[in-house]
Formats: sequence, C-alpha cells, structure tokens
Amino acid sequence: MDGEMVNVPSSALKSPAKDPAQSAFATDLESRVGTQIKSCEQAVTTLKTDALRRYGISVAQHGVLLALYCSPGQSSAQLARSASVTPQAMTPILTKLEQQELIRRAVSPLNNRILTVTLTALGEEMVMVADSAIRSVEQRLFDEFTEDEREQFKQLLERAANAVRRPGSAVS
Repeated sequence: MDGEMVNVPSSALKSPAKDPAQSAFATDLESRVGTQIKSCEQAVTTLKTDALRRYGISVAQHGVLLALYCSPGQSSAQLARSASVTPQAMTPILTKLEQQELIRRAVSPLNNRILTVTLTALGEEMVMVADSAIRSVEQRLFDEFTEDEREQFKQLLERAANAVRRPGSAVS
C-alpha cells in the first residue's frame, strides 16, 4: 500500500463510526486537504466521463489525443509517462484510438524499433469537439467563483502542486 492512493468513498466518511477513535479518525480524514482535492477531482472526472461518453472516448483517451495535438509524434512510452500510466496500460488505449481511426502509428524515422503516434484528421477534429465538452465541465466549476477567486484558486493549486513536487517533500 505504500505510495498508493486509497479511494475512500465520501459516503464512508459520513457513516457513523463504531467507537470514538473511529469517529475522530473519520472527522480528521474528512478535514484533510488531500481528501478534499481527491473528492473534487473525482467529481470533475465523473462529469468529464459523462461529457466525453457521447463522443465514444474516455478521459484517458482524451488526454492522449490532447497530448498528441500539442506534441505530435510521441512514442507509446512517452504518452504513458505523460498520462501517468504504465506502458502496458497505454497499449489498449492506443489500440482503441487506432480502431476508431483517431490516431495512426508508424515506425519512427530515428529508430525502427519505436512506433510514433500521430493524430489523423478525424483525431484532430475529435480533440476540438471533445475539448469543447471538457471546457463546459471546467466552466461549471469556475462559475462558482468570482474572477478574482478563480485566479486565486488557480494560483493556490499551482502552489500546492509545486509544494508536493519539491525535492524532499516525499514521505518515506
């Protein structure tokens, strides 16, 4: 379990505890910033999943399409790193996108043992259409804040991400 994210359903946090120690732990867990971030991320991911379903792609597939739109010609390993998944997990994602004719794989001109991935014209179209759906999800979140709060929220999230990425911030 070391280093793994534990997915605790929010309903479990609100269920009555059997003893005072469990109750105190549940209250502490619910108040942690990591729990709040994870809860928001899960809600946003659920909305993104729903928004992308009509286009026949998943959130992970959208992420790959977006990465390829911004930086064409990546290898499967590069895409896996950018998506924070193993190369083995990337294979079915790419296979599905290739079956949908959204990407094409070709032998790299630099190394014939590596396949590079690029978007097809249909894939480029999908990025734009799907991104519009994703933007509406993000707008739903930001509609809850004033312009100043949105800017402050983005700055705080960036600061939090930088803090946990800083060398020495990992717990052993």
